[in-house]
Amino acid sequence: MLNYIRNKSRRFQTYVASRLREIRELTDPYQWRHCAGTINPADNASRGLEISDFLRNDGWLNGAYFLHKREEEWPESKFDIVSSDILEL
Repeated sequence: MLNYIRNKSRRFQTYVASRLREIRELTDPYQWRHCAGTINPADNASRGLEISDFLRNDGWLNGAYFLHKREEEWPESKFDIVSSDILEL
């Protein structure tokens, strides 16, 4: 998704282009970041955690641990550059 939001040269089909235009009008594309699944508490529900482990993990209620730190301390947001001819696949 970051590749879509940050891409300025590729033309997209109407539906995708409309959504991207709205995102770009309301936000700065460089505000968007990737949160790896291994540190994303929203992914805990799909990981098959035992209920006791799930309840002990306060990230579900408080958000990812790094959100409580200064932005400079957040994990680096890395993503691969995807060839423009396969962006919509």
